[in-house]
Amino acid sequence: MRRIGTLKNEQQARRFHDYLLSIGVKSMIEQTDEGWPIWVYDEDQVEKAREEFDHFQHHPDEDRYAEAAREAERLRKLEARENAEARKRMIDMRSRWERPFFRRCPVTFWLIAISIAVTLLTQFGQPSHPLLNDLTINSFELNGKMVRWHPGLHD
Repeated sequence: MRRIGTLKNEQQARRFHDYLLSIGVKSMIEQTDEGWPIWVYDEDQVEKAREEFDHFQHHPDEDRYAEAAREAERLRKLEARENAEARKRMIDMRSRWERPFFRRCPVTFWLIAISIAVTLLTQFGQPSHPLLNDLTINSFELNGKMVRWHPGLHD
């Protein structure tokens, strides 16, 4: 960002600032003890802005500067609308990660909860528990140290 010059009053500074915006030069003005300095953001546009500044100092009442105010206002409204649309598309991850676990990952939460419930109901997977046979695809029987499998889906 480069300073291209200083104007004495706010009205002229705003008028020139609007003109720069209307010709596609992004700039900034601020109030200081010296007056109203004009700052240009893009280094590539500094020369063009300085030439326009010199012309403005000699001819501040030209019609093109008055017409630039309307164009600058239109451009500001357009930029504000684009910024509002961009904010709508933005996702704030801070608020998403602050939510409770079951709200962030409901499927994972319910899979964990069901797994814990089955583990507790089957007494940590005891082979003799009748519920364990109902929760498996193939049924089986325990006879001493022997396991008898019944292939296929059970009744």
